Amino acid sequence: FMELPEVLKEHPIEDRAAHDKAFDATFEQLSRWADTTDAEHFKLQVRRDRRRGHYAKAMQLLNQHSDLAREDQELAEKRRDVYDELGWVDWRDYEQRWILIRFPAEYEGF
Repeated sequence: FMELPEVLKEHPIEDRAAHDKAFDATFEQLSRWADTTDAEHFKLQVRRDRRRGHYAKAMQLLNQHSDLAREDQELAEKRRDVYDELGWVDWRDYEQRWILIRFPAEYEGF
């Protein structure tokens, strides 16, 4: 969560290169012991793929876990952001509309 925009505003990363190196080393250790594409760790794999510019791989993994995105606003927003990084504006807009439908800020009264 250290790299979320709202967190970075409050707590900027001082040494980005050291941060990236630590992330990669930690990820490599995790990948020795666990499948980083399973439901428990796939968000880290998506983050790694996005950091490396492998947006299609990130989207493929998000699509494999798309059943979770229907219930998890964070995952739906990740899909929207990857569409944007790929330059797929129509798909980004489509995903954004579904986010608004599935996760309304407030519910209409009866």
